[in-house]
Amino acid sequence: MIMAFTVLTDFDDFAYDVEEYFDLNGQIIGELPEADAVTLKELIASGEPPALLDALHSQIRNSLDLKDWRSAAIDSAILLETWLTPKLKAAYTAKGLKNREIKERFKTGELHLPISLGDILVTLIPDALGFNFDGSDEYEALKTKTITLRNHIVHGRKHFVTKAEAELSYASVNKAIEFIEKATAN
Repeated sequence: MIMAFTVLTDFDDFAYDVEEYFDLNGQIIGELPEADAVTLKELIASGEPPALLDALHSQIRNSLDLKDWRSAAIDSAILLETWLTPKLKAAYTAKGLKNREIKERFKTGELHLPISLGDILVTLIPDALGFNFDGSDEYEALKTKTITLRNHIVHGRKHFVTKAEAELSYASVNKAIEFIEKATAN
């Protein structure tokens, strides 16, 4: 994700100063190195969207840089589910389940509503990946630092999120991903 910033400073004597910055993956920089500029031009020319997980990581880092703690916390939960769902679907496919059967695993009740992220972690990880994630320290941190925080924000029980809460949310997601990757490494 690339964002451009123009900072206009007005002085009391009616003079002004203009500075331009570009935000690329969380770092505000004044000039793009030549190698990065070439890569960027190639990506833009290709017309392809950035990889979704890369875009989510970048979006979270940008939200942290911009002090948008609420968005960073919510996007952290989105990142986890976006990373985990294809991994679970691939595991189910490897077990021989058909697409329809896999889709049903992600539904609940008579109305076939999507299951919650918490239920995915507790039910589908053991079923698809073969280990109990919910007994780990990473699960407990994820539950309190990300899932509960996200639910409180989106359901209106929490209106203000601190920098520490947002950073802990993102960190707990990254640690959970790392833990699951190690647990499923062949």
